Amino acid sequence: MTAIFLLTGYAGSGKTTAGDLLVDLLRPYGAKKAAFADQVKLESAKHYGFPITFAFTQEGKRSIVHTASGPMTVRDCLIEYSLEMKKR
Repeated sequence: MTAIFLLTGYAGSGKTTAGDLLVDLLRPYGAKKAAFADQVKLESAKHYGFPITFAFTQEGKRSIVHTASGPMTVRDCLIEYSLEMKKR
């Protein structure tokens, strides 16, 4: 039997913490964690040239990076990149 748990919520609401706890609890049964946003973070960091570590903290997401279209926060880069990928 396979079970899939999806966690949603606002930024900073504890999704990662809850997911980590759930995976730790269910690891003996083969539980694994997959975060859909991880690939967007990796590709955005490459595309806009910011350190990947910025994409994984609230403080880092507030950092300003200089892009071809002007200064943007890392959060805005992530949003812009994901919207562009959805169009494709």
